[in-house]
Amino acid sequence: LSSGINAEYGGSPFLVNMYLLVGLVVIFLLYHVIDNTQKWLYARKYRHIPGPPPVSFLLGHGPILAKAKRNNAFLEQFVTWVEEYGETFKFCIKTRPVIFTVNPDALKQIFSDVGNWTKVDHLPNR
Repeated sequence: LSSGINAEYGGSPFLVNMYLLVGLVVIFLLYHVIDNTQKWLYARKYRHIPGPPPVSFLLGHGPILAKAKRNNAFLEQFVTWVEEYGETFKFCIKTRPVIFTVNPDALKQIFSDVGNWTKVDHLPNR
């Protein structure tokens, strides 16, 4: 590939490979900027819902939940959050917001209107 480009443009193989590498890096960075912007805009819709502050921008509450799972305190972590933030709160798995509720009226609405909920593309086997 680079020999054909070399002959056509008269550049050295090093420069041609550097241009290709820089181009790939720029495409990679643009993809991640666009992807993270879309995730941020999606998560922004839920910022009015209370919840614990995330440990990390990229991991969300993953480290807290992993530690709770290792200590066999996974459910206790959610009980603590319910006591602190109320019946309905938000937490994040990586950059994806998750709404958690123990409100009986909200759960009744959710489970009675199953047909009205749209399929979420990032959840497999659903």
